[in-house]
Amino acid sequence: MTLVSDTQTRMGKNIFDKGIFDWIRHLDAIFLFLFVCGANFMSGYGQLRFLGISMVGFLFLIHLPWFSFVLQRVIPPPPELLCYSIWVVWAIFTGYAVAIDPYSFWNKSKVMFQIMVMVWAIYAILRTRQTVDVVLLAIVAGGLIQIAAVWLGQTDMLVAAEAERQMGLTENPNSLGFRMIWCVLCGLMFWPVQGRWRILFRAGILALILIAGVVILSTGSRKSFLALVFALLSWAVFASSTGKRMAAYLLRLLTVGILSGILVVVIPFVIENTVVGKRFEQFFNEGQGSIVAATKTHKRYHLYEEAVELFLEH
Repeated sequence: MTLVSDTQTRMGKNIFDKGIFDWIRHLDAIFLFLFVCGANFMSGYGQLRFLGISMVGFLFLIHLPWFSFVLQRVIPPPPELLCYSIWVVWAIFTGYAVAIDPYSFWNKSKVMFQIMVMVWAIYAILRTRQTVDVVLLAIVAGGLIQIAAVWLGQTDMLVAAEAERQMGLTENPNSLGFRMIWCVLCGLMFWPVQGRWRILFRAGILALILIAGVVILSTGSRKSFLALVFALLSWAVFASSTGKRMAAYLLRLLTVGILSGILVVVIPFVIENTVVGKRFEQFFNEGQGSIVAATKTHKRYHLYEEAVELFLEH
C-alpha cells in the first residue's frame, strides 16, 4: 500500500515524469514487465518460465555487488508474504504424509515452490525500485493485447446468445472477463495524473473502461460483469477524488450519480442484447425468478457447501 501511495503521489506531478517510467532503464524491471504482461496471455510451454528465470537472473546479476542493500529492502517482509511463504513450506513438508499420489504431489509442489520464488523476486524488484508502476502498466498492456485478440477475432463483440462466448487468448471466458477487471483497475490507478496530458490520458482510461466492458459482455461472464459494476461504483465513491474538502465530496457524489445514470440506461440493453444478459435471463429462469432457488441448482453451490463443511471439520 505504501508503494501504491508513493506511485499516486508521483503521478500527481506529471504524467510523463521520469519517476513513472524510471523502471524501463533497468533490465530486471523490464523482464518483470514482460513476465507480468505475458502472464495475461501466454500459455505456450516454457514461455513464462523463460521470462521468470530471466527476471530472477537479472535481479541477482544487477544487484550482486550490493546485495546487502536488497536484503535491507526486503527484510522484514510484509505479513502476507511471510504467511504465504510459511504456508508453502508447511504444505510441502506435511502434504507428503497424506498425499494419495506422491509423484503427482511432488510435481505440483515444485510448481508451487517456483511460484513462491517468483513472488519473492517480484517483491524484491518492487522494493528496490520503489515503484509498482511497472506491474500496473504490465497488467494494462496484457489486457490491451487480449482486447486486440478479441477484436480481431470477432467483428461484432455484442453478439447474440447463441454465439460462442469470447475467450481471447485464454482458455476460459471467465478468465478473460477477470483479466479485463484487473486491466480496468490498474488503469484507474493512473487517474490522479497531472500535467498538460491529463485530459488526453483520462480520456484514454475512460476508453479502456468502455472497451474492456464490451469485452466482458462478449465473454458472457456474469461474475465479471457484476465485478465491473461493483469496482466502478466503489472507485467512484472512494477513489475518484482523493481530496477531503467539500468540493471533493461533491465531485464524488456527481461521479456516482453519472455512473448510476449510465447503468440505468445500459443494463436493459445488456439484458436484451448481449451474451451476459441472456445468461442472466437463463439463470433466473432456472430458479423460476428466484435467485436463491437458481443458485441452489448449480453444482458450484454444493461445492461451496462441501468446502465449508470440510473447513469446519478440519
